[in-house]
Amino acid sequence: MREVLVVGATGMLGYHATTELVRRGYAVTGVALPEPGAAQLFPTGVELVLEDLNAMSDGQLANLLAGKHAVVYAAGFDDRVVPDSPAAHFFYEVNVRPVQRVVRVARATRVSRFVLYGSHTVEWGEVWPELGFRTRNGYPRTRFVQEEVAVLEGEGSMTVTVLRLPYVFGTTPNRPSLWQVFVDRVAAQQGDVVVQ
Repeated sequence: MREVLVVGATGMLGYHATTELVRRGYAVTGVALPEPGAAQLFPTGVELVLEDLNAMSDGQLANLLAGKHAVVYAAGFDDRVVPDSPAAHFFYEVNVRPVQRVVRVARATRVSRFVLYGSHTVEWGEVWPELGFRTRNGYPRTRFVQEEVAVLEGEGSMTVTVLRLPYVFGTTPNRPSLWQVFVDRVAAQQGDVVVQ
């Protein structure tokens, strides 16, 4: 049975990746930040490591990756986070550096495949360059870099795949939708909802 590590396993994308991998017969280890109730999210057989991946040493990360066929990376911050300026530096530290490190250690431990859940903003930046996503906006700029770093770190040693996901709607057990705050805001409005 092939083994897969899912980074960000308790988030919405990581949760659904984990359950789908299990359904398809993979042995899955999930890693995620500690949180109440996380252990009850998954079916029997999923090994869940509740630790901050960024606090692990390279040796601890290598032990976690040992024997794994693939890594699915579904962690990080997205554009719902509004950091203090400079935003690009914040997103670089929380999204680019961790991916670079995980790919580098995965390559050293002979992982065959790395799947990065990317962002629709990169696709938009390529389709509509006039948006300036490669140069002006901190979040999309760093998502371009994140893709490039992942591919370059794995080049020649592992297959790196980037999935540029569109806006994602959905839920995980015992959690509100990521979009619930917006749904509540619209539901509380008086009169018709106008979309422009």
